[in-house]
Amino acid sequence: MRNAVMLLPLALGPEVTTAYLGGSLLLNFTSTLATLGKMAIGDSNNETLSKVENFVKTTKFTSSDYAKQHTWSAENILNLAGTTFEFLYSMKWMGEQLPKLFGKKAIPSTKEEIKAWKEAREIELRQ
Repeated sequence: MRNAVMLLPLALGPEVTTAYLGGSLLLNFTSTLATLGKMAIGDSNNETLSKVENFVKTTKFTSSDYAKQHTWSAENILNLAGTTFEFLYSMKWMGEQLPKLFGKKAIPSTKEEIKAWKEAREIELRQ
């Protein structure tokens, strides 16, 4: 069930995928900033930053007690497969979308795009 909930937004179209992956990245970034904030101020018991970290933890999926006790359970293997798929899809999405934020075309992926990119690069180097 966890994998269905985690992977379903990736199949619902580019708008939903963008919102889902953007939200996921934002949550991970928020958690990282809260941890870095605690390190910067030297107070691991900071109430505000702890609340931020706890909020992010409440949005994470957890495994059942059975899966925590049995490493090679089917639940853990399915969770690993789902997490791997989500990670690979996220990397593909970032490779396509993030360059657009900086006004650049997405990274070439087809043979024709790669060939055109190489030719454009050769022209730039000659100038």
